[in-house]
Amino acid sequence: MAFDSSLMAAVIGLAALWVVVMTLQGLLAESFRGFHDIRLATIFGGLVTSVLSAALFAGLWIIQGHSQLGQVLVLCILAGSTSAVIAGVVLWNSVKDLKGQSELKNGEILTIAWPILVSQLTFFILTQADIWIVGIFRTKEEVAIYGAAVRLVALVAMPLVIVNAVVPPMIAEMYAQGKRRELEQALRTTATLAGIPAFLVLFVFICFGRPLLGTVFGTFYSNGAMVLSILSLGQLAKLSMGSCGLLLNMTGHQYPAMIIAACCSFVMIAVALASVSSLGITGVAIASASGLALQGLVTAAAGSRLTGIKSYVLFSTRMKSPLSQRHGE
Repeated sequence: MAFDSSLMAAVIGLAALWVVVMTLQGLLAESFRGFHDIRLATIFGGLVTSVLSAALFAGLWIIQGHSQLGQVLVLCILAGSTSAVIAGVVLWNSVKDLKGQSELKNGEILTIAWPILVSQLTFFILTQADIWIVGIFRTKEEVAIYGAAVRLVALVAMPLVIVNAVVPPMIAEMYAQGKRRELEQALRTTATLAGIPAFLVLFVFICFGRPLLGTVFGTFYSNGAMVLSILSLGQLAKLSMGSCGLLLNMTGHQYPAMIIAACCSFVMIAVALASVSSLGITGVAIASASGLALQGLVTAAAGSRLTGIKSYVLFSTRMKSPLSQRHGE
């Protein structure tokens, strides 16, 4: 099949537009989260887009029975744009009556924002560099095995992802109000509650990783059981430190968070590069898991030192609901 440069250019243009739409969708969803409206943040953070996309894809299948990449991208853009427009209207109705001027200037906002951007980019590198290194230095079979394990291990981190979607406005509000003891209890309680299902998933992966990989991806991928267990341990160690990164970023300590993320990413990449030849994908998995655990441990320690608030798991028979504490119940 001949390479069609004009078609590729059109597809790239559509993909770029899709990225813009998804970015706007994320911004609107986070705006709702800032107003403590988790329901609308969830609805307009992807749920509406997913439902509309499924409906449009079904209609396309009924009409012509097949699809092309360009058509899929157009339908995704249409669904995302529709969601963004509806979210914009709903958000405008919520903010149009707000009065007063912001005390923050544009320069101050950028000063706060750029360290967080660097932290997010370096954390992305920390969580993705391992598979890049495997792809460069190991065989395609090993890349496939490692990639399958990475896909499955995302289940361990899912509880903390859900927690981190809820707690940012709570951290900012309670810290500003001086409710540090209540905030610490809330963070440690949510970390513990998130850790329980993660520990259960880890137990399943360690005990049944080989047959599970074989069932989900195929018999060949069962060779990644060791990698799956190692990566899961790293995720669990990171998760046990709770929302420590958000604690720093939402309390005005974004610079330490940035430095920690950058240093841990550098260490992880260095260890992975040093071990990939001799230990293969197992060595890279150890480097990745160690990097995540180190980042969580150092960030939690910095959060405790700088804010006086601990975020790591709490095992207690008297755990109160974070929301009930926030409302003084």
